[in-house]
Amino acid sequence: MPTPKKPIELHNLQGTKPTAWSLDEPIFASGRPKMPVDLCPVAEAEWKRLVPKLCRRKQLTKADASVLEIYCRIYARWRKVEAMAAERPLSETSWLDKNGNEHIKVEESPASKIAARLESQMRAYLVQFSATPVSRKLTKPPKIDNPDPLSKAEMELLHRPDERDRLKAEEAADKALLDSIDLDKEIV
Repeated sequence: MPTPKKPIELHNLQGTKPTAWSLDEPIFASGRPKMPVDLCPVAEAEWKRLVPKLCRRKQLTKADASVLEIYCRIYARWRKVEAMAAERPLSETSWLDKNGNEHIKVEESPASKIAARLESQMRAYLVQFSATPVSRKLTKPPKIDNPDPLSKAEMELLHRPDERDRLKAEEAADKALLDSIDLDKEIV
């Protein structure tokens, strides 16, 4: 029978490293990453839109700040280039051949090509954050750790009866004591 696997917490206490990392146990605790101070307003708005949603699902850690920053900067760049591409989606190129005939070629504008490239990069980042419908289905919900079992004293503090319950218990005990005393017997 194989030796049971030590939990990460025990490895941390003993200062050892597991030989096989498990994907089931999170290495980083979920948390809210700090927003960089030098984000442009569009990137900052995207950060403020996305981070609360991912934090609610416990999908972010503080270690994800740099990746999220890159995504927000790409998003801001995409918004700028997308506006340019919407303004001029096509570009015309004309040239003369050796006979002097003019040829015109209509093609996708460079801004439109850049916007498409940025869109695919953003989609890849969103998949990494489980922020697309398909990637959300594939993501396991985070484990909710059970708190340490409480000691008896801690349980009594948390579940302390109120004053009325204590008085009722005392009255019931006094009544039971009085009922147990036989009044017909002589006291010596």
